[in-house]
Amino acid sequence: AAMLARAGYGVPERVPSLELAAARLARERFDLVIVPLDASSAALEAACAAAHSAGASVLGVAPAMEAATLLRAMRAGVQE
Repeated sequence: AAMLARAGYGVPERVPSLELAAARLARERFDLVIVPLDASSAALEAACAAAHSAGASVLGVAPAMEAATLLRAMRAGVQE
């Protein structure tokens, strides 16, 4: 949270699932969406599509980065 604040972002909010995040992105505007890369491909794609439609950047996070995970994330629309 402190790193995001230093970068000029507001207080982060957690959403229990990517499905709920996608629904919320349809109603509200966010500048940045941080998604877990260990989510299902369908949920990741839906959240990324909703974020892009809302004009938000998408940042993916994972405990360990493997080439297959990175490729799947990029195909889903994760930018960073």
